[in-house]
Amino acid sequence: MLNAELEQNQELANSRMAELEKLQLELQGALRSHERLKVALRALPEDAVREALEYKVLQSQFSLLYHESLQVKTQLDEARGLLLATKNSHLRHIEHMESDELGVQKRLRTEVIQLEDTLAQVRKEYEMLRIEFEQNLAANEQAGE
Repeated sequence: MLNAELEQNQELANSRMAELEKLQLELQGALRSHERLKVALRALPEDAVREALEYKVLQSQFSLLYHESLQVKTQLDEARGLLLATKNSHLRHIEHMESDELGVQKRLRTEVIQLEDTLAQVRKEYEMLRIEFEQNLAANEQAGE
């Protein structure tokens, strides 16, 4: 029984060793292939890259996106200019409104002062007329007695 188990383990170890050697050979082949491809890539002429379909597709996509970005930048600059012009216009409008308000306040103050002066003058005249009326009334009462 021990011999049978030892034999089984020996067969398993041999099969594993064969599998490992096979994988080792595959790895070496892949490494050689990798090195050949690296050398081929370095030796690849620039014209071959430029003539490749993928390169042309990428170049046209880049060109499209670049022109789109220029248009967006132009639109952004126009929007900023419009915003600045609108802001300045609103500031001038506000200044004009404030100036108008100050003028109206000055005219209102002047008119209130004039009305107060007129009111004081009318009260003074009223008081003088009242005194004159009372004097005339008193004189008429004395004359009628």
